[in-house]
Amino acid sequence: MIATCLAACLAAAPFAGQAEVHAASALLTTEFQIANLTYADHTGTHKLQAPPFLYEQSVMIPLRALSQAMGAKVTWNHKTGTAVIEGQTSGKLTFKPGNNNVYQGSKLVTKLPAPVVMASNTLFVPAKGLAQLLGGQVAWDAANHIVRITHQSSEMDKLTFRYHFDVSAEGWKGGFSDLPVDYNPDIYDLAYKRELIPLQDNTTNYGMKLSGHNRSDDLFMYMTKKVAGLKPNTAYQAKLRIGIYTNYENESFGIGGSPGASVYVKAGILDKEPAPVELKQGNDLYYRMNIDKGEQSEGGAEAAVVGNPIKAEGSKAGYQLVYFDYSHTAMTNDKGELFLLVGTDSGFEGLTTLYYDDITLTLTS
Repeated sequence: MIATCLAACLAAAPFAGQAEVHAASALLTTEFQIANLTYADHTGTHKLQAPPFLYEQSVMIPLRALSQAMGAKVTWNHKTGTAVIEGQTSGKLTFKPGNNNVYQGSKLVTKLPAPVVMASNTLFVPAKGLAQLLGGQVAWDAANHIVRITHQSSEMDKLTFRYHFDVSAEGWKGGFSDLPVDYNPDIYDLAYKRELIPLQDNTTNYGMKLSGHNRSDDLFMYMTKKVAGLKPNTAYQAKLRIGIYTNYENESFGIGGSPGASVYVKAGILDKEPAPVELKQGNDLYYRMNIDKGEQSEGGAEAAVVGNPIKAEGSKAGYQLVYFDYSHTAMTNDKGELFLLVGTDSGFEGLTTLYYDDITLTLTS
């Protein structure tokens, strides 16, 4: 069935998807796993240059990754060969490779249970020592070799979620509507999956591919993501930035319209999950969205047109990244949930293939 079609996500790290923000209490969690090249925080799952490890009975984790997850700023002093971390309440703390001592200016603040280690061009510190300095709590899951660090958000009224898709689909689902229920899959060429973006020499940058042949004169291709753990029945000022890789020029021609200018990028932030439903139109059944997204170049009550997937340098061959911005006052449902919607409404009666990457949501209550 088209409503549940397409959940083609590659496997993520064992703890991926567990890092939702609990905005009601603003308690944020960051997780690292021994020998795993990914970690998870409240913004999603991210890659590491080198994995955590055990050393002198301490769990050693990347200094920069945990510091930034806990809202601290990290700088490297080339002259002294030290890392400086500046947190909201900790002040400036200095760490030196091969040394257990942590200083605030010239004052010794604490002695770490194990020395700072430089490995694979990455600084590692004992998880417990750094977390406590930044006001966090540490729990060790011995069965799964996972260390969990929790801390209170320093900005309780502002939350940011980032999705890059380099590790997994990060909970996003894809779908299609505005086509017959009995559509022929051989001619619609519908596809939603995580793939390497077709850029020259690209071996690491993945995106979510949405592709389809508009045989019904009005194909809607979309992605949706549930954001949970927010305050129930609460208004948030929401800003959504959507990165899309496109290969279409502005002044191009195609069947029924331009492959770029006749395709309309739409976005919405709702309190219910967008999904296709079957509706009768004359004697035929069609898949239509259960929300008001508008039709083609027109927005609707629950989604707006934010632009066209046209690359900035039209004469340059290949896919290019284009950003689209959407702002909206969104009200959570009684479960503290919001649903993101991004997609394209097409008047171009040919094949459209786009890659979604680098999506950022900012919520302010």
